[in-house]
Amino acid sequence: MVGLFPIFAIGILFILFGLGYLVGRRYDHSLMGVIIGVGSFILILGGYVLVLFMEHCWQPMIPKCKNNKCRKDADFELLEIKSEGWYYQCRCGTKYLLKKRGQHGRQFMELLSDGTTKPYMKHTRFGRWRPDSSL
Repeated sequence: MVGLFPIFAIGILFILFGLGYLVGRRYDHSLMGVIIGVGSFILILGGYVLVLFMEHCWQPMIPKCKNNKCRKDADFELLEIKSEGWYYQCRCGTKYLLKKRGQHGRQFMELLSDGTTKPYMKHTRFGRWRPDSSL
């Protein structure tokens, strides 16, 4: 969706611009119609950006680390991507595996020194990160 967003946004802009122009022309105020069209586009685009921002605040990509020091996505370094998921390391030095869990959920697992994983956090599509007690 991110790759097609500029084309989508330009298409919506032209549609709203055209509708605004037609409304303005109908009432003999073409400049007012253009302002209505562009204003509508700005409101729709602003709403879309606000929804994306709120989703990121509600469901961050990565939960806080187990030491409770690394809380932002920027505090984690992506080490590698493999078929089982994404490998991260926080600033504290702890390594994690982020993998899909079911169709919409994600699971954040701690990587132990012997190469095994230990469940740490999980969340579903509309939930927040919660401790994972599955073994």
